[in-house]
Amino acid sequence: EETLNMLKEIGVHYAQGMHIDKPKNIDEVRKNNSLAS
Repeated sequence: EETLNMLKEIGVHYAQGMHIDKPKNIDEVRKNNSLAS
């Protein structure tokens, strides 16, 4: 979480990788994207 906060502070709006979050299957991604809309 600390790394993600530092990235946000320097203007990074997108991140990926095991350090940020565990891999998700496509159904989880679609669900999360529909909730964000």
